[in-house]
Amino acid sequence: MLVRYKQLLLLGVALLVVAILPLAVQASEYGGVSLSWGSQGSAVTQLQQDLTRLGFNTYGIDGKFGANTYNAVVRFQKARGIEAIGIVGPKTRAALSAAASGTQVSRSGNTDTRKYPKLSKVNGSFGQFHYRDLSGGRIEIDPVWIAENIVTIKLPGLNKYVQVNKKAANNFIKAFTYIANGTATISGKSVPLLSLIKTMDGTFVPRHVYWNSTNGLSNHSWGTAIDINAANHLRYVNPAWEPNDPNVILWEKAFKPAGFSWGNSFNDSMHYEL
Repeated sequence: MLVRYKQLLLLGVALLVVAILPLAVQASEYGGVSLSWGSQGSAVTQLQQDLTRLGFNTYGIDGKFGANTYNAVVRFQKARGIEAIGIVGPKTRAALSAAASGTQVSRSGNTDTRKYPKLSKVNGSFGQFHYRDLSGGRIEIDPVWIAENIVTIKLPGLNKYVQVNKKAANNFIKAFTYIANGTATISGKSVPLLSLIKTMDGTFVPRHVYWNSTNGLSNHSWGTAIDINAANHLRYVNPAWEPNDPNVILWEKAFKPAGFSWGNSFNDSMHYEL
């Protein structure tokens, strides 16, 4: 009986150690918290900002570790030769920290061209940056340029946080203020402009046009563009034939008054850019 009691006691201690050990491991990881699918909070927000600044876009800064953040972590891990399991452990933390604080390319021209050998075009007042090509048509932009030029804003109406060029922030806020407050008449019925937005993609996404490295750089790389209602809108929309198309209405009611151009002229009616 005593032997049996000792066995049960040892088993209980072992189970307790197994339960406590992951917590001890978590405490040593990113931001003091282990980050993986389902994690939420400020540490995830910081992770998303770091990844996006390094060219691994999480398609939003919302503090929630979901599919887009997981995919960005995996891409970053593959690019750095870390086991690509989508969990932010000590090695990934260290690599993120080194990448964020490593080579600096600033407006003063202090550029390490060995790491960022390519120079973008001058995109009007939004400037230019040094970068390097990654796989799949993606690019990695000098993190100092990103820190100096990319900001996080909240889109009115959608209440979604996105990253855009700081010189474009007011235009984005103006367009979505029109959308949040506006209406349109469709088939004799008044509808909110906000209801016309089914999907919203992009803003700051460092990449080549159509994710093809043989093309030039997309305006998303400067944080000056946005894609609305991508399904069925990678095409030309004829306003005379399709006056009730949501992207035609959003163009006339919001994006045009806010100073944007429309990609409809090059068969990309989902795309609005500055």
